Amino acid sequence: MPSSYTNVTLQKPNYLATGNWTPQDDRKWFSDMVSPGVVGAGDFLVSFVSGLTVQVAAGTAYIKGQNVADQGTYRQYEATSHNINVGAGGANPRLDQIILRVLDQDHDTSGSYLGVIEVIPGTPTAGATLANRSGAADLTTLSNGSKNVLLLADVLVGAGAGSISAGAIGDKRVRATMFGNIIVPRVRANRTANQSIANNTDVAIIWQATRVNNSGMWVSTANTRFTVQEAGFYGLSLHTEWAANASGNRQAWFLLNGVTEIARYNLWVEAISGTNNDRIHLHTEYEFAAGDYVECMVRQTSGASLNLIQASNSAPEGMMYQIG
Repeated sequence: MPSSYTNVTLQKPNYLATGNWTPQDDRKWFSDMVSPGVVGAGDFLVSFVSGLTVQVAAGTAYIKGQNVADQGTYRQYEATSHNINVGAGGANPRLDQIILRVLDQDHDTSGSYLGVIEVIPGTPTAGATLANRSGAADLTTLSNGSKNVLLLADVLVGAGAGSISAGAIGDKRVRATMFGNIIVPRVRANRTANQSIANNTDVAIIWQATRVNNSGMWVSTANTRFTVQEAGFYGLSLHTEWAANASGNRQAWFLLNGVTEIARYNLWVEAISGTNNDRIHLHTEYEFAAGDYVECMVRQTSGASLNLIQASNSAPEGMMYQIG
């Protein structure tokens, strides 16, 4: 085989057998695929609470590392919202910034490995507005030397103000994209054990884990619900498997906001079902507003309690995903 006339040696490719790999090497994959930003439309949204308090919503975001070359991109997931205060106004209006920042002592002077939400006060400046952003702090010169910042919102604190309003908050978030496309909100939840369903009773399936949950649509503190973070048209699917029993019927439906039924399937079992498990698959598509929630409901009339069977990778499994 002929050899090359000339060659240039490059930096060592990732994941050669003789290499030593760091978290930075893994983060580089995110940088190649995902742009910085929040995943869902409601993720890390900053809203007014009262006085000088704002709330930062739960969510998922990607934050670009900017302290060293090829630092990679960090993924931050937070399951709960948090309240945070801005300072009272001074002699002139002041533009504060609410940021999501990653502290990584491998690349900064923080001495920490943390994700933090911070209020970065601006310089009080006459004539400052949300539009002109006069007096806003330089986010590349913050303490701890970390430049790994995602800007969430501007907050304008008026001169002498002891409180703000919803109108004083300017949303500065951008949506993360994957290969140039916005990441589609989706969740697939499952159970890790059987769930006993009482006879002739409407019961919401209690989800115990997720296989994917990229926009916080499911949280363990509301474990029967899929909560819409971004308004849109969604697909819903449910797979169930019931323990063998030859009596009564089996039902499954989707319940919107605890009130409205949006799809239902009824299965009347036959005598043969006494030796075979019964399975129901339910699917629909529906338009949702942000904040809507859906529960996967079931009912059975066998005459006694009956198990929803946990079957690996197939049941019970509930899915919700944006399609438009």
